[in-house]
Amino acid sequence: MGILNKLGNLIFKGLLSSAEVECLNPYIGLLLKADEEDLIADELYRLSLAFQYGEYGLVTDENRALHYCKMAAERGHEVAQLFYAMWLMRKPDDASPDVLYWLQKAAEQGERQSLYNLGISIHRGDISGKDPIKESFPLFRKAAELGYAPSYSRMAWIYYDGEGVEKNKTIAKYWAWLDYAQCSSEEEREKSIFNNLVEENDIIKIAEPTDESSKYAINHKKIIEDAAKVGEPDALNNWGTGLFKTDKQKGMELQQQAIDLGYKKQPATWANICGWRRLKTILKQ
Repeated sequence: MGILNKLGNLIFKGLLSSAEVECLNPYIGLLLKADEEDLIADELYRLSLAFQYGEYGLVTDENRALHYCKMAAERGHEVAQLFYAMWLMRKPDDASPDVLYWLQKAAEQGERQSLYNLGISIHRGDISGKDPIKESFPLFRKAAELGYAPSYSRMAWIYYDGEGVEKNKTIAKYWAWLDYAQCSSEEEREKSIFNNLVEENDIIKIAEPTDESSKYAINHKKIIEDAAKVGEPDALNNWGTGLFKTDKQKGMELQQQAIDLGYKKQPATWANICGWRRLKTILKQ
């Protein structure tokens, strides 16, 4: 049932005193005192983070952090599986069977960074018997649909070059725009593939700019709609999402079209809930 319920019972019974918990956080303190066999995956993962970053008055201890991370991974925590794989990558062989095993475990649960990293491993031929192009593409697409930013430029280049798919500049531009929109610096924006694809009619002039730098803006709605019209499922879903307040019926129809083309509604996993809301954030820029 997990320690959280036990904590509530102890507090209710008046059995938990400050003297019994050395940690600055009563919940974490209780986890430390519990038998490891009684902890669920998320509780083990919380302990791993606490020791990794030295939180709640605990001393940073990488060995204990790794210990709890591995236990959480073994009990099915998708982010712990990713972090354990990343720790193993620090060793000389970043494509060892152990690394690939944990990446695959996390990817099976829809953890977006694991999907991308597993796609990279397959693309460069680390896993024998898998087609580097055909079998990496679905992983890159799913990671991108889940909002993992490095996948945006990868998808843009795939459609730009026609690597395993038919070349499509409109779809390439859509993913390139998503890549451009999440860049945090001018240097990153200058390196974005979007610069290779943006056209004059993708730019709109602002009627009442606040300053010189805001005279022009990217017509993101046009880019989304253009990609949707040529059959990009993610663009169809995003266009439909954007219409929900003004035209819910059309929005639902567009999202159904996306589903018909293979777009899957993503499960509300721990990692995805904590991720940023991609379209909403970008449209505010």
